[in-house]
This record gives sequence, C-alpha cells and structure tokens, in this order.
Amino acid sequence: MFKSSFLTTSTSLLAGLVISTSVAVVPATAQTASPLLLSQNSNRQQLNDLLRRGRELVDAGDYTSAIATYQQAANLDGDNARIFSGLGYLHAQQGSYGQAADAYRQALARDPNNPDFYYALGYALAKSQSYNDAAAAYRQAANLQPDNINNYLGLGIVLLRSGQYEAAIAAYERVIALNPQYSEVYALLGSTLLEQGKFQEAATVLESAVQQTPNNSAILQQLAIAQIKLGDTNAGLETLQDVARVDPRNAEVHLQMGRLLQDQGDLEAAKTAFQEAAFLDPENAEIQSTIGNFLLDEGEYLLAIISFRRVTELNPEDPTGFHKLGAALIGRGRFAEAFETLEEARDLYQAQGNTAEVQQVEALIEKHR
Repeated sequence: MFKSSFLTTSTSLLAGLVISTSVAVVPATAQTASPLLLSQNSNRQQLNDLLRRGRELVDAGDYTSAIATYQQAANLDGDNARIFSGLGYLHAQQGSYGQAADAYRQALARDPNNPDFYYALGYALAKSQSYNDAAAAYRQAANLQPDNINNYLGLGIVLLRSGQYEAAIAAYERVIALNPQYSEVYALLGSTLLEQGKFQEAATVLESAVQQTPNNSAILQQLAIAQIKLGDTNAGLETLQDVARVDPRNAEVHLQMGRLLQDQGDLEAAKTAFQEAAFLDPENAEIQSTIGNFLLDEGEYLLAIISFRRVTELNPEDPTGFHKLGAALIGRGRFAEAFETLEEARDLYQAQGNTAEVQQVEALIEKHR
C-alpha cells in the first residue's frame, strides 16, 4: 500500500511534465488550475524539446537517458520545481533513493508548500532507511494536506520501522478517523500492536475489522497471529483456513498451517499443508527447509533429500542445508555422498566461525564412517 501510493503520486507528477509552446510543466495532482507560464527567454523551444524528449524516454523505459535529458532541462530552467520532482521520480525508479531525495529537496526549495513533494521525499528517505527524516517529511505533507490518508499511512510505516509504536498507532488512528472504511489500515494497526506484544488489543482491533471486511486476507492473517500468540491455536488454525479460502495461493499461510498442525500432532494434515506451500512457492528456501525438517523427523529420507538439496541450491552459502542434507543421505545409507555433503557443511561453518556446529558435523561423520 505504501509503495503503491507513492507510485500513483509520483507517476502523476511526472506525467504532468506536459509540453506546450507557451506553458511550463505542471503535475495534475499538485496544480489543476492554469499551468505555470514558462519564463520568457530564448531557450523556450529548446526546453520544450528536452521535456518532450524526456517524456518519450520515460515511456520507452530508458530512465538513464531520461534523467540526463531532464537534467539538461533543469539547467535551462532552474526555477521549475516540476523538473526536479521528475528527476526525483526517475532516480527512485532506478533505486537511487539518495539521489531521489536530493532531487525532491531541490523541488521543495522552489515550491516549499507542495505536499506531493514532501510525500515523495518521505518515500525516498524511507527507502534509504532514514526513518526519522522520512517521518519529518510525511508530517510536513500531512500539515499541508491533512485530509490525505496516504500521508499518515507513510508516516505510520516509518514510525513502526523506527520502533516508535505509540506514534505509529496515532498515525493509523488518524487514517481511521478520516476513513473508517479503509480496511487495510486495521492490518497495519494490528501488526503494530503485535510488535508491542499487545496481543489482546490486536485481536480486538482485528476482529472488528474482520466484521467489516470478512474476506481481507491481510487482516485475517494478522488476526490468526494474534490468536496464536494468545494461546488459542484452534481459533488461529480456523482463521488461517479462512485465509487459505480467500487467498488460496498464499504459500506463507499454508506454511503456518502446517506448523500449527504439526504442533497439534496432526502429521498427515501438516504434511499436506507443507507440500501445498512448497508447490505454491518452490523458490522459497524457508518452506523447503521446513518441509525437509518435517520429513527428516518422520524418517522419510528420500523426500527429505529432495527438499534439502533444493535448499542448498537456493542458499549455497548456508551450511545448515548441507548439514541436514548429509543427515538425510545417511538415513538412506548413501554414506559417500553424505560425507562429501557434510564436509561442505563443515567448511561453511568454519568460514562463519561456528565451532559448535563444526564439532557436530565432525561427530556425525565419525559416527558413520
């Protein structure tokens, strides 16, 4: 939601760089009245040509060339805040968030009361993990545009990431006050309460949200976590099953269901849930490792070998996958392969300085050599 809101705003800002022989570029989200007149100078046509070319490059996905073109335009019209906001958007698209923030600051130096620029600056700073500065930018956006829930959503997220839970809750409560039907905010509020360990409060908020939007998988998933944390695993499992019904391709939900079922001793159902998770997300090393551990515990060594071999392919620098793969190979009596795999695990543990695991691997080799 946070990223989606930024892209909507920033794309609109960039799309506002419209070319005319008599007008400057104006984003629709920031200025819907008469467009700003270009300064009367001999470079007007050259500037328009650059802006037109820049937009063509953006449409073609050539952001590097577009940045160079808009920079030339900025050199010609250094007072045009929209050009700098466009540069900010393009840098953000390339993942250069520090440069994006610098460009948005340039835009704000020329248009200091533009809430869209502050919002975009907050996003770029958040992506740079400068959470306190991002929060300041979002607050300024909210001061200038107090009825825009996106400002408070962005603020809440960076406050949560910086551990300012109470302030994050206040931001999400502001969203609810502005739009009580905006169901996604309840999941964010619930996750914030969960981070604080306020499981009962989280459950209360999320249960109320489920009544409003019973098919919102994000809210249901947060509610399941709250229920499990409160020790009501049966309710948590039922809620996860609701999530799987609403969002059947959610691999994480099937993984969580498998773990709960395993804890409850329903091993066949747990195995089915793990297999479904692996089928939905075969590139997920955590899922492959979880099902591999389950199969290893159940003595299904051949299937465990398949899972742990996939883990080693996905995470070739992680010794744990090789360690478990070696154990599974021993279970099948494939000792030569097992020793080779365990030696790989030992070398990786040694590179990490993990002497305890090195000793375990060496003991396992010695036991079966």
